[in-house]
Amino acid sequence: MSQRFDADTQALKEREKVNATCAVHNLEDWIIGQVHPRAGIRVLDLGCGTGKQAFAFAQLVTPEGAIVGVDISKEAVEVVTERARREKLTHVTAVQSSLDNVLDLLKSERFDLIVSSYAFYYAADMRQLFTGLRSLLKAHGQIFVCGPGDGTNQEVIDIINRILPSKSSKVLPIGNFMLDSDVVAIRPFYAKLRTVRLQNQIKFVASEPVLQWWRNHNSYFPEIDSAMTQAIQAHFANHGEFVLSKNVLGVHGHV
Repeated sequence: MSQRFDADTQALKEREKVNATCAVHNLEDWIIGQVHPRAGIRVLDLGCGTGKQAFAFAQLVTPEGAIVGVDISKEAVEVVTERARREKLTHVTAVQSSLDNVLDLLKSERFDLIVSSYAFYYAADMRQLFTGLRSLLKAHGQIFVCGPGDGTNQEVIDIINRILPSKSSKVLPIGNFMLDSDVVAIRPFYAKLRTVRLQNQIKFVASEPVLQWWRNHNSYFPEIDSAMTQAIQAHFANHGEFVLSKNVLGVHGHV
C-alpha cells in the first residue's frame, strides 16, 4: 500500500475530523483510561501529528507537567506550536524529528510517560526503538504505543479489491502493527508489559464522508475514484450506514 499520505498534514486533519465525528469510541479517552496521567508528569508524544493526543493530555498534567511532541512533519510541528501559543499552553512544545533519531535527540531528557498513537510503525526498527525508549523513562515510568489491529479498514479494502483490475494490485488485509514475536522480544526490558485491544468502528451515514476519508488515506487509488464513488453510493442505496472497522492494538509497558 502506498505511504503518500504519511506526512501529509492536511490529509491527517481530514481523517481526524472524520474519526472525531463518526467513531463509536474516542481514541484519546481510551488511551487516557489506559495510562491514567496525573498532574505534574512529563509526557513524550511520539509522532504527535497536529497534537490530537498532546492537547488531550495538556490539561491533565498541569500544574508543572509538560508535553513534548515529536513529529517528522515540519508543518505538523508548526500547527502544534501555534495552537500552544494561541491557547497559552506554555507546557506544550513540539520538535521536528524522525522516530529513528529520537533516542539521540532526547538522550538527556527523562519522561514519566511516553505515548505514540498510529505512528510507531514508521520507525525503521520498532523493537529497537521500544526497548531503547526504556532509557528515557523515569523510575516507575510507562510507555503506551497503539496502532492498527487485525481487520482494520477491511470493509473499504474489500470494495477496493473488487474494483481493482488485476490481482497483482490487490490491497492486503491489515494485521496487527506489532507482532506477537515483537512483544515477546520487548518484554524482558520492562517490569510489566501487556497488550490491550479496542474494537472501534466509524459509522458513516452518508457516502461523501466515506469518500472523503478514503481520498485522504493510503488506500486511495485515483484511477478507481469514479468506480469507488459508484460502489459507495450503491451501498447507501441499499443500507442506512457504512460501518468501517478501526480495531486498535495497544502495547503498554511499565518500568
